Amino acid sequence: MIALIDTIFNPLINWLNQIQAYLQQASLMNNYQIPLANIFAPITSLSPAWAMVVSNTMFMVFIYGVLMVVNNGKEMFASFVQAIKFW
Repeated sequence: MIALIDTIFNPLINWLNQIQAYLQQASLMNNYQIPLANIFAPITSLSPAWAMVVSNTMFMVFIYGVLMVVNNGKEMFASFVQAIKFW
């Protein structure tokens, strides 16, 4: 019985071991930082009022994204509770 199970799952186990070996070989540079100064350089050339408008707009977009994630999580939880009640 063990030999039968091994012949069925051995290719999958070998494939997962190969993926694990590839992931262990992968590496990233330590302390890699995104150059934010290069990204936001055009904003610094604007006047202070326009820079504030751009920064506030970016902040509002971030807050809107966070609220969307929270709202979707709340709806997903409600649908999960409804599915549990139905079951």
